This record gives sequence, C-alpha cells and structure tokens, in this order.
Amino acid sequence: MKINPYLGFLAGALLLVSAAAQAAPWNTPDYYLCENRVGGEWNYGRVPSGCDLDPWGDPRFTYENFGPLVFNDGLDRASERARYMDEMHSVIRESALYYLSQRKDPAEGEAESWVHAMLAVAQQETFWSHYREAVEDARLKMIRGDSGHGHGMMQVDDRWHFDALENGAGWQIFANLGYAMDIYYTAWQDAATEACVPDGDWVARARSAYSMYNGGPSKGCRWTDSSDVWYRNDEAYIEKYNNQSWLNLMSNPEYVTALDVVCFVEAAEGCSGIQAIDPDDSVNWEGRVVRLESGESCLYDGSVLDCVEQMEDFICVALQNDVIAISSIYPSAAATDGINRSIQDRHQCWDTALGELRKVGQTIQTVQGINLRETPGGTDTGADTEVGQFYQVLDMVVRDQVELHRYYRVRVGDVEGYIYGGDASDKDEWALAAEHANLGDVIVPQPGDTLRVLNSDGIKIEDAPGGAEVGKVEAATEHLVDEVLVQGVENHIYYKINDAGITGYIYGGQLLGGNTQADWAEYVSASSDSGSGSTGGTSTDNGSTPAPEQASGGSSGGAPSWLLLILCGAWGLRRLRIWEGK
Repeated sequence: MKINPYLGFLAGALLLVSAAAQAAPWNTPDYYLCENRVGGEWNYGRVPSGCDLDPWGDPRFTYENFGPLVFNDGLDRASERARYMDEMHSVIRESALYYLSQRKDPAEGEAESWVHAMLAVAQQETFWSHYREAVEDARLKMIRGDSGHGHGMMQVDDRWHFDALENGAGWQIFANLGYAMDIYYTAWQDAATEACVPDGDWVARARSAYSMYNGGPSKGCRWTDSSDVWYRNDEAYIEKYNNQSWLNLMSNPEYVTALDVVCFVEAAEGCSGIQAIDPDDSVNWEGRVVRLESGESCLYDGSVLDCVEQMEDFICVALQNDVIAISSIYPSAAATDGINRSIQDRHQCWDTALGELRKVGQTIQTVQGINLRETPGGTDTGADTEVGQFYQVLDMVVRDQVELHRYYRVRVGDVEGYIYGGDASDKDEWALAAEHANLGDVIVPQPGDTLRVLNSDGIKIEDAPGGAEVGKVEAATEHLVDEVLVQGVENHIYYKINDAGITGYIYGGQLLGGNTQADWAEYVSASSDSGSGSTGGTSTDNGSTPAPEQASGGSSGGAPSWLLLILCGAWGLRRLRIWEGK
C-alpha cells in the first residue's frame, strides 16, 4: 500500500477514535458550540445552518490557508457560486485522486469513478458547503446540519465522532474530507464483494458503497431494496450521481486550484495556502472588517480605525458609516499599531446606530409567546414569554445589517435567555417598547427607583465610572437612582446617586459573564415616574470602563488528548469538551 506514513497514522488514529466513539456515543446537546447561527438555502455553498467557526477552529488560519474555499454571502450570488464551485470541484477531485492513489493501485476506470462518487457524496451531504462568511455578521461560519450535530461538508457527527472533531475532522476542510473518505473507502472496497455489484460496474460499486457509508456495513445492497426505510437516501444519491448538477453551475470544470492539495491532505506543516490580499497593506482594509490582534473589530476610513470591542457589535459601526463589509481581514499588530483608532463602547454605539433598539435596563412587552433560548437563535431553554407580559432587557444582539434581526436577553421566572424581537419590518409583531412603571420584576433599578447597597465593605463613589473616588456609601444604606450607565461587553452597571451632598457613580455589578449584582446593590422600590431608562456609556482610552476589584470566574478543561497534542501545532486546534459527561 503506497500510503504516506503520516496520512496512514492520521487515518488509522481517527478510525480508532471513531470505533471507540461508536461503542460509547457522546451525549452532545443540539447545536453544541454553535454560536451566532445563520440560515441558508439548499444550494451549493450555502446549506443551513452555519455557526461560528470559532471555537472549533481558527478563522485567521482558515482565511490565510483556505481563503478561496470560503463562500462570501456579501458578493453577487451567481458569480460567487461559480467561483466557489470551481475551487471546491478542484479540491474534492484532487484530494480524492491523491487519496485513492495512496491506498491502492486503481483498476482501469476506477479513479475517475471514485472521484465521481465522492463529488456526489459531498453534494448529498451538504451541496459542497463548508466555510461561509455570513452577511448577517461578517463572521466566518462552518456548516452544521442535523440540529447542529453534523460538522462540515461531510457532516461528521459529534455524537459518534467527537474525539475526531476535537482534533480537526470537522472544521479543517481537508481533515473533514479525509475522514469521510476513510469511511467511504472501506465501503468502496467491501462493495466489490457484494452480490448486487457486477464486476466492473462502477455505478453499482458507487451505489453499494454509499448504502454502506450511510447505513452501515450490512447495507451493501440496500439500494436494490425499495422496501427499506432508508431506500430514499439511495435514490437521492443516485439522482445526484447521474445529474451532476455541479457541471451546470461551474464556470470552468477544468480549473485547478492553487492550493497545495497533497500537502494539506497529508496534514503536513508549511503547506502553501492562498493569501488573496496582503492583510498588512491598509489599502486592503477599506470595506472590510479589520480584525485586530488585540480583539477589536474595526472599520477603516483611510485614516482612522473605528472599532468596537467584540465582533458581535460590528454591525453598529457599519450602520453608523453606512457600509456593508464584504469580508474580514486580519492584519498584524505591527501594521495597525501606528494607526489612529477610536474604540466605541457597545452601548453608546448601538444608541447612536439604532435608536429604536431597546437597550439594557429598558422595558419591552411581548406581543406573542416567544421561545427563550440560551443564545440568540440557539438552544431552547424550555421557557417562553407570555403574551402581553413585561420584561426588562438585560442584553441586546442584532444580526444582519439589512434585515436587523434583534434579540433581547430577558428573565422568565428563574431562567435567563434570549428571545427574538423581530426584524426591521416586523419588530412590532414580536416586542413593543414599554414603560418601566409596568415592569413587575425589576432586575436593574432605573432613574427614580431606590436601591440598597449589598456589599459588606460599602461601595466607593466615583466622579465618573472608573474615575476618581469622591466618597463612599455604606452597606445596607438605601439611595435614590438619578441615572444609570451601562458599559462594556459584560454589561457593567453604574448608578448615579447623591449621598449627603456628594454626587457620583457607584458600581452595581455585571449582567453577563456571570451576574454579580448580588455582590453590589439590589432594587428596593419602584420609581415615582417612568424615568428615562438606562443610557449607554462612553469608553475610556481602551474602549471599556474597568470594573472595580472583584473576583472573575473562569473554567478550565482537562488535559489535551495525545492526538490533539500532535495535531495542534499544524492546525491550531482548541479544546472543546466543556459539557459534563458522555
């Protein structure tokens, strides 16, 4: 067998992991680590759903090495699909040819039949969809099917192959394709001995291999049994195999990708990726999301970087500047350190960009019962809002710069999560702006409300959030709230009060990343009027107001597996197993 030693190790190791996983399936929840999910269409490059590539893989590594394999939603759909399909056709074809050559000496006609079969399998799984840059938030997505359990173009299932996914078999496109080819190749070889596969009949060989690939090793002739409950999958596969619809959408079927396919298939180091543009040349920054090494996401106008702290809020900057970013770019710190930048606090940014958006501390009334989800558009918590009930906004998220889909974090009973608040055209069919006086469950006191100090050491009064200390309030004392400021990505709360003639701000805790309000202050009584509600804060030099000294929680994973340690240097892999149990 002419298999590269490293490729052989990778294939064998992943198959061993797969066998172990099948013996004890992983109990991963639906849409596990599937953040900022977006929809799509059942067509090449854009099948639903897409979720953030991070934390499974590194977006920067992907852009730098697999840039041509990213479907860009922000470009003309037809021309982008033709370009994308030329690249993907070449990658699948060249990968399949090289893989087969390393496993055996193909018989006459076998190599082209194997390639044809793999092209059809990839269409059957996801219409060749893998990486996608979504127009909703300009984030790099990876395809996730079957309620989020299927990862990547070849839909590697996290309930059965989690170890393999943790080691790159989902997000890294060549590992994803190679993992599937390992499984399909075993079926391909076994299919030659099936009674329903005449010698030299490559179509029957492909059909039998798919039946086993999809249904297991005992299903080699499932495609001949119309009574089998999964026969329909075989019919769908052969339809794609025969129609080869990809040929109608490609611009050049003979195109050969510039990616070093052999190097990537072997998972070698130093492979030749394609960097379509120079990320350190500021000429290439305009019209793109400039992702800084320090974490901020920015828009460049030719002289200044206008930034927010997290990518989640980039749309507010784009709205302010009336620009739709076509893609992301990752310049080095050396290239950006000398550029003037402005870092907007997210709350002030949204207040300016989308005044109709309800902000943290303000009140909404739900027009219908809405599912409460753990993340925007994510896993259902099982709780729902009530029709006509009032809720206080604890966070807000906006997706899609054109449609302006909005999500609000609220508390229903003892459960916090995000509800959908409609888009630009139908927002009033989901949630309405309401007065604070109607709110029954006050979580963040508003102007006119009374709060009580909970911190046993008292809380210092500052002339501005994070500013100079001008006084102190003692534990258990009560104070009238004059103004509320919300700042930073963790939604830090500051209350303006007057204590014995001293006016200033006291810290009230954070709402995200672990609610700490119980360590600082609590609501006591209602306001005498509706008040103006919370207002966004302004950023300091680094774009956020530092919270007072307080403990910050965190989590740590277990020790990486031996395979992860071997592969992480080449692929930048991350540890992902953060739920309890299997």
